[in-house]
Amino acid sequence: MRKTKLLIATAILSAAMSTAVLAGEWKQDTTGWWYQNDDGGYTKSGWQTIDGKSYYFNESGYMLVNTTTPDGYNVGADGAWVNNSGASTSVQLSTVTSSPSTVIGSGTYKVGTDIAAGEYVLFSTSDFGAYYEIASDSSGNFESIIDNDNFSYNAIVTVTNGQYLKLTNGTLSPISEVSQIDYTKGNMFKVGYHIPAGEYKLQSGSEYSGYCAVLGNSSGGLNNIIANDNFLGISYMTVENGQYLQISRCVIVR
Repeated sequence: MRKTKLLIATAILSAAMSTAVLAGEWKQDTTGWWYQNDDGGYTKSGWQTIDGKSYYFNESGYMLVNTTTPDGYNVGADGAWVNNSGASTSVQLSTVTSSPSTVIGSGTYKVGTDIAAGEYVLFSTSDFGAYYEIASDSSGNFESIIDNDNFSYNAIVTVTNGQYLKLTNGTLSPISEVSQIDYTKGNMFKVGYHIPAGEYKLQSGSEYSGYCAVLGNSSGGLNNIIANDNFLGISYMTVENGQYLQISRCVIVR
């Protein structure tokens, strides 16, 4: 079980957030394009889905074009995220999981030596699930654990140089090679990349409570959790581009 979940098992967070995508209009000046929402605000340092396509806006609110975004994705001349074939992509729920060309098996890896720093998708290779652990050093002490979890299908993690990633009964691949994750099986999705932003209806199994969480990033840690819920039956979660939806013992029914 994830270390952070143990810390909050008796105190479920209920932080409210508003994530409705407002209608608005594109605007341009001599610097570039930005998108103004109905409330007069605009996205900075992040993704926004507009008319079914995902765009990245810099710290000043201007749309990036013909470049790689800070989180590692390509955007084209029109600013929209493009897939590996160069086609402008609308993010949709998928019942297919990508087949990455880079597949690294179970083991313990020093980041920056054995594997590159960055964001990875982990997949279970066992019917009994997989386990990962990110540690700050190789001491094996509990205090060195930054993040850990058991997962049945997939997880998403970000690791930095000098950390250690331990993986049991699984594989890891760069997230850039995994643009689709089967929403009927997946445990974790990057919003605006694997699934569109919006509200999701979740349903638990009949015997066990489900768990869902909205995460700010994939680096782990208690402060990373924006909202979460343990529930029986039905629950709803709303997510924004750049966030992560994590689910366990439940499925997306939207």
